[in-house]
Amino acid sequence: MITESKIIEMLELQNLMNEKVDKDWRKKDNDWLFAASVEAVEMIDHIGWKWWKKQHRDIKQAKMELIDIWHFALSYFMTVKLTPTSEEKDIGDIAKEICTDIRYFIDGKRFEKSIENNKELNFVGCVKGFMHHAGSQIGFPMYYYLYLLRLCDMSYSELYLMYIGKNMLNLFRQDKGYNEGFYQKIWSGKEDNEHLSEILSNIDTSDKDIQVNITYELEERYICHLASEMAGHNL
Repeated sequence: MITESKIIEMLELQNLMNEKVDKDWRKKDNDWLFAASVEAVEMIDHIGWKWWKKQHRDIKQAKMELIDIWHFALSYFMTVKLTPTSEEKDIGDIAKEICTDIRYFIDGKRFEKSIENNKELNFVGCVKGFMHHAGSQIGFPMYYYLYLLRLCDMSYSELYLMYIGKNMLNLFRQDKGYNEGFYQKIWSGKEDNEHLSEILSNIDTSDKDIQVNITYELEERYICHLASEMAGHNL
């Protein structure tokens, strides 16, 4: 079970990332639920649901889409519940509500019984349910999101780690001139996302300095890439 402290950490990171894009992001009428639905559609393409053509299931990429959905989910929760005048307290309250929502479905045997009763609910059916719920604007489809996590065999620890990692990479990109066009996405022949995956495979989720350690590893690899590239130019 994911803890409130980890939810708070993710909310604070999401707010930081959103503010880098737009300081007044909470005042904008962004449709976060629709954005989450679009990511759900993109996720299903990695599952290989098209019966009229040969496809290969890519759970790794499906998990990345689930992380993107969570980015929009956290933004949605803050938009509908966060008041800028008391940000710290409200983020704590939001984290409690998110944890309450999660516990409602997974505590005891409720979630397991639901899965047992809905064995026929596959990826496509789950995404359809997610989109219908989100499209109705009645709130984030937590049940269907948790179900998709289960279908992808994704633990809450993995959700937390991948979310923190992706945020650190996004912030790293911004700091290295991503918006200005200075940033290089390919490091030593591999995309930065691949480097991130390698870094996360050696990270302990109980580490209190997880954000610092991820950023340090990204920095080290990026510096090595730039140094190697510069040496190549000087040959």
